[in-house]
Amino acid sequence: MSIVTGSVLAWSPYVETVEELEREDVLALIFIESTGNPNAVRGDTYFGLLQISDAYMQDALDFAGRDFMPARALVGDGIMSIRIFRWYMQRYESVHEWDPVMAALLHKMGPAGLKRVISNMTMGMNIYEAVEADSTPGALEYLIRFENAREAYREREGFSG
Repeated sequence: MSIVTGSVLAWSPYVETVEELEREDVLALIFIESTGNPNAVRGDTYFGLLQISDAYMQDALDFAGRDFMPARALVGDGIMSIRIFRWYMQRYESVHEWDPVMAALLHKMGPAGLKRVISNMTMGMNIYEAVEADSTPGALEYLIRFENAREAYREREGFSG
């Protein structure tokens, strides 16, 4: 499967660069989470373009001063998924500091998981060791997939963030 797909690139006009988090970084996450499908659903927990859970949704909506709505409401609404993602990233900017890899790990692991990874790194581990030492299932594979997808979107000829 090609990483750079039209179904992901279709979301490019709706993704804005925020601080050091470039459009390509968000498109890489969209690829990993749903391959650009705004109707994606994983079990009873993760919904929409960026596979967002109720807890993630609540954090983002609280930050934005909005009333709660279930993450299931994101199915079919890719633009709102991107908005929720941005609010979540803004809420936890002090944790990820707009580093794209840290932002991707925040998206996967939540703030507590990312803080554990950062703590592991302060003990001398590199990013891969720190993620592997954490208990979040699939986090190391997620990190590697993100880095590969991010590189593919950054290298795509004629694509700029």
